Amino acid sequence: MKVYSPRDSIKGAFQVGLIPDDTKWLEMLETRNLTSHIYNEKMAETVYSRLRDYLPLLKNLIETF
Repeated sequence: MKVYSPRDSIKGAFQVGLIPDDTKWLEMLETRNLTSHIYNEKMAETVYSRLRDYLPLLKNLIETF
């Protein structure tokens, strides 16, 4: 499987069973993409508030490895 983008990587990881649900991972990718365009405090707070939702995903992936 060839991957050409972070989105492809997430889809591929889902297909081979490294992650159980690609929906939250794709949401995390979109949130990460927002960080390149943070120019105000409200957007920074929005991104920050989502981080706690992503920690379990990352911990699960570490356990899988």
